[in-house]
Amino acid sequence: MARHRPLRNVYQRLGNFEPEIRDIIKSGQTPEILEIGCGFGLPMIQLIRRFHGKVRMTGINHLPEINDPKKALLEGVKRRALAPWVPFTHQLFYPFPHYTVCDASLTLPYPDNHFDFAYSMAATFFFSDRINFLQELNRILKPGAKARLHFTHSLDELKAYGDMGKSAEDLMVISIVDGQGNKIPFPEYIVNFPPFTFNTTKRHTYLEMVASDQPLNLGLKLKKSYPMSVISEGFPQDFPRSEYTIVTDTSS
Repeated sequence: MARHRPLRNVYQRLGNFEPEIRDIIKSGQTPEILEIGCGFGLPMIQLIRRFHGKVRMTGINHLPEINDPKKALLEGVKRRALAPWVPFTHQLFYPFPHYTVCDASLTLPYPDNHFDFAYSMAATFFFSDRINFLQELNRILKPGAKARLHFTHSLDELKAYGDMGKSAEDLMVISIVDGQGNKIPFPEYIVNFPPFTFNTTKRHTYLEMVASDQPLNLGLKLKKSYPMSVISEGFPQDFPRSEYTIVTDTSS
């Protein structure tokens, strides 16, 4: 979760998605945009201002005390992402984002086919069931709508973790095991499904998903998961992951 990072940090990891938003506005719609793990909400506020209030922003947080748009405004000034007068004038011209408190690993509290675009940075590795999250995300996005998800740590965080003697394999936040007990890398598995592609920015890789009008079944059943401790407190001894088994019937 990037509590205070500005929009430029989102674009470093997910690329600039403003053209997609602009195309929706040009079609005469008001885009419904979702940020998963929004923190204080600075990028959402920046997008509202950048598009002159013509977007509706919704953010998900797991903790209610993080939902603080006024703190987001102050952080924006501190990080030179907003002008010094914006904390005093924003509400005169623009609304604040809407915040939802929920566990994104469970059923998301939104109707089907609701959002036009979704993005998430530095949040998905906190989720105990990331596959259910992807399936729920497909449900709440409009058919054809896109989501961009940053699943991994930044290069600096990877290096720091490596300095602790951990291998790159330890950093896989999703473990998939087939019927013979073989581990399949998440990227290798997920790209077999048409909605998903991996794209890169200058320093990062992100997962892009195109929503379908059909329920998303990834053929995986959650076997076990470990809760993620807050990264700022240091990495745990055994890096937590979600482990899934490949099944033909996910209802079993």
